Formats: sequence, C-alpha cells, structure tokens
Amino acid sequence: MPLSPRAKLGLWVGLILFVVVPWSNPQDHTHWSQVQWVPSVTSPRVALDAVANVLVYVPFGYWFAQQTSPGRGRVWRAVMFAAALSLVTEWSQIYSHRRSPSMRDLLCNVLGAWWGAWRARRGGGASPGAPR
Repeated sequence: MPLSPRAKLGLWVGLILFVVVPWSNPQDHTHWSQVQWVPSVTSPRVALDAVANVLVYVPFGYWFAQQTSPGRGRVWRAVMFAAALSLVTEWSQIYSHRRSPSMRDLLCNVLGAWWGAWRARRGGGASPGAPR
C-alpha cells in the first residue's frame, strides 16, 4: 500500500530533523559569530550546498501541497511551514561548535519548498524522487 502524502511529509520532516539538527554535543551557549547573515556563494562547495538545500526541500513543498486542501494558498502555506522548519533547524545550529547556520540555507530551503509546492499545484506528475 503506497504512503499518503501526509505520511511521506511526516517521514521527510523527520529525516530533515535527523540530518540537520546537531543532536550530539549541544552547547549551553550560543555561537552568534558563526552565523552567516549575508547569503553568498564563495566557493564551488558552497554552491553545491545551496543546490542541495533547494533539492532537499522540494519534496517537502510537494507533499505539503498535496496533503493540503486545494487552492492558491496552499503554496504559500507550504512556504511558511518550510520557513518555520528551516528557522528552527538553523537556530538549533547556533548551539553547536560543528555547524554554521546561514541565511543562505534558510532562503534555499524556502525556495525548494516553493518549487515543490508549485509543481504539486500545477499537477507536477510523479512525486519527487519517484522513478519515471
């Protein structure tokens, strides 16, 4: 039996939280100096990271829009929930020595969710990651 869009979304959110939140060795103090406030692309590695952030949130936006009632607002609801999820995960990185939160990540995550929700609204065919 195939999973519903809501179940896929729940699993995907769990995967995002598992991968992005620094679960080991949390600090009791913040590292505001590590925050990258101005989005920029300074190297090929950073560009690849930006593309990966967009692509990780495409399924989130797609499945969020699929499980939401039809209408124009479902794309923006997906964007808002993606922004909230991304903000929480980036915020958690402020308490880590090993992670660097950035506005670029947040913006790329929101862009990916918008793209996925837009595809779902337009009847984007197979879900992200499905064989064609």
